[in-house]
Amino acid sequence: MQLLGKGTFQFEKIKYQYLLETDGIQLILHCENLTEKTMENLTRDSKLLEALYNQIAKKYGRSTANNAVFNPEFISTDTRREMKIPFPPKEEERLSILASELIREGLIQTEQEDAQLVSYMALKDVKLVGVTCNNMHYYCSNKEGIKALRIQLKIKAIDLQNALSDIERTDAILFNELDALRN
Repeated sequence: MQLLGKGTFQFEKIKYQYLLETDGIQLILHCENLTEKTMENLTRDSKLLEALYNQIAKKYGRSTANNAVFNPEFISTDTRREMKIPFPPKEEERLSILASELIREGLIQTEQEDAQLVSYMALKDVKLVGVTCNNMHYYCSNKEGIKALRIQLKIKAIDLQNALSDIERTDAILFNELDALRN
């Protein structure tokens, strides 16, 4: 766990301390009531959460505050850049391999959306186009990748059109056979 920042503030005459940490994949925010020495349960509608947001925004910027308070499960590209948060070593290795393939080939296909890859490529200043088609996710990094994906999708469309024609022919045959059995 890496400590990104900490601070103290007062809210409704009670002194609090917050800690902002990361494991490289998500942000972890703790808030302790220093008077009672208890950890606070931060709910989305809490006035304390709003005060905490303002404290983090003052010290680290609105992007980091928004990420830490409202979407801690994923570290945004802006927060990674502002707070200089590296990816964990194994994730860095995985992303580096995917990025190399993407740059070399211009196109990669994944079964799930990969927000970490998108963030990684943005941090490397590599433009990325991501689209989803037939429950597959495609990422393109250059014109050749986009052209290759368009060709793949056109071939798939032709194959699907042929399959649909086969289904319609089979349905017509079955309809005629059913009609013949009724007579």
